[in-house]
Amino acid sequence: MLRVDVVSHDLPFAIKRLDLAHFTSHDLRRTAATHLGALGIQPIIIDAILNHKDGSVGAIYNRYAYAKEKRDALEAWALNLAQIVGSSAANVTPIERAKKKKRASAGR
Repeated sequence: MLRVDVVSHDLPFAIKRLDLAHFTSHDLRRTAATHLGALGIQPIIIDAILNHKDGSVGAIYNRYAYAKEKRDALEAWALNLAQIVGSSAANVTPIERAKKKKRASAGR
């Protein structure tokens, strides 16, 4: 069974294990929101995904949940993540490897 609190429960252990200076679950939200914007997703949909409440007068009358738009946006984000993770051409350095390189260069 998937725990809903997996990020808030497990993230502190991962941060400590990876020796990250500062990282919070909101960094994940910020990253997702930024990439969704780069994919052309409209801010109103990104806000809906992040469960931000719109306090405008228009939001009082517009009760549409944007379920289809949120699903489409998250599917686009999932494809984008799959390309980043699965691409050998991606400019991504795994955290473990970067940490080992840092230690190796410190010992010289």
